[in-house]
Amino acid sequence: METITEHEDNFWKTFKPIDNTAQPCGIACDECGTELLADYSICLTSNPPQTPVYCPKCGWRGSIH
Repeated sequence: METITEHEDNFWKTFKPIDNTAQPCGIACDECGTELLADYSICLTSNPPQTPVYCPKCGWRGSIH
């Protein structure tokens, strides 16, 4: 049997999250004016669907339609 730590280490060796999925979306941050980054690997299934965005400079987070 493996410990929880060993299990987690093995899990993260096989499951590799997608890196660098956030892309510039052409929308300025309301707080500081820096271009927001959108994570198109996630779709919030609201009506209408939304995409999470964040500001790499000030850390503001939100979503766009």
